[in-house]
Amino acid sequence: MGFPAGAPRLPLVPPDEKSAAQIDKVLAGYTIDLPVGAGA
Repeated sequence: MGFPAGAPRLPLVPPDEKSAAQIDKVLAGYTIDLPVGAGA
């Protein structure tokens, strides 16, 4: 999901397994269609 952005930075912390599973479950119901191009 998304793209690599490195490790979480303060004040963010990695979610525990239960929270990560819930986030994945919710996000699975969404689609994102962003244009990907060579830039302006």
